[in-house]
Amino acid sequence: MEIFLVFIIPISIAVFSFIFMKGISFKEFMVHIIAQSFLCGIFLLILYINSINFMEIWNGKIVKKYSERVSCEHSYRCHCYTSCSGSGSKRSCTEHCSTCYDHSYDVDWVAEDNTFEKVRIHRVDRQGLREPERFSKIEIGEATSHSHTYRNYLKASKTSIYNEKYKNSFKPEDMPKYPNNIFDYYKLDRLIDSDYTVDVKYHWQFMQMNGDFGKYECNAILILTKNKPQEYAEAVSTFWGGGNKNDAILIINMNDLDEITWVQVYSLTENSLFQVSLRDDILLLKKFDIDKILDKFSSNIKNHYKRMEMKNFEYLKYNLSPSMLEIIILMILGIATSIGLAIFFNINNTFGDE
Repeated sequence: MEIFLVFIIPISIAVFSFIFMKGISFKEFMVHIIAQSFLCGIFLLILYINSINFMEIWNGKIVKKYSERVSCEHSYRCHCYTSCSGSGSKRSCTEHCSTCYDHSYDVDWVAEDNTFEKVRIHRVDRQGLREPERFSKIEIGEATSHSHTYRNYLKASKTSIYNEKYKNSFKPEDMPKYPNNIFDYYKLDRLIDSDYTVDVKYHWQFMQMNGDFGKYECNAILILTKNKPQEYAEAVSTFWGGGNKNDAILIINMNDLDEITWVQVYSLTENSLFQVSLRDDILLLKKFDIDKILDKFSSNIKNHYKRMEMKNFEYLKYNLSPSMLEIIILMILGIATSIGLAIFFNINNTFGDE
């Protein structure tokens, strides 16, 4: 019904203007209808693409690093000359120039991981002949993370549980931000310990572990909390929209005695044993031990995790539709465009009947 309104109101304006504005011919009326339908269709297509496209994290490991010669990027105009033609007031002159380059080639410093991502390190000199210090520090086997676009019908569907607002007492500022801030070319910290701080070395260890998880198409996230009710886990999950399709989210809460009080796992996996096994393994620890937690997380991903294909939810694309705010914006744009075309055609005999 909402989509119908997006089209019918602007087209009704076109029909009204054709009937009551005598300056609009039948050809102009048909052009008005076609143009309005085309514009509405384009707007809806853009909204559809934006509604299903999300970003996920791919993990891997550096497998090689090298320098390569590439075409020079530093061009300038050269060998210019002027040619003229005509005489008097009709005489005109044109400047002709070639393109020259500062160097015969430039040098790129590249690292490649096992997901076929290429990382180009910024040059430290104009041509790139000097090896950058950042490139020298890259180690084979170092973990990498990169953002990739994918289609998520679960998040986009209006019938999805991920679009429901979870009733809780937590405010958005109480929720941790989803970890997708890649820094230093390919590094990403996914150990969230704002409530229960661990040594920084474990953040780096968890990054490296995620490099291993890349072969399982998994992006592991660990959240450590203290003295939170279990409803906090559900609030985080809904605030993050359920996470992305390759996420394995482990949330652990401790009390003041470092005792594990509750554990929650969120993951879109074909093997439901993964969530149950990981949760039970962590609860059996009873006391907080970050080394054992990381070990249990790793073993469960390697033994039980199996990413679910988004094509299993492709049927949900038929439930996709713009939000009410998007409907209102589309209607305003459609009405404004339709009125503008009506006035234009009424004033100008652009496609008038002869």
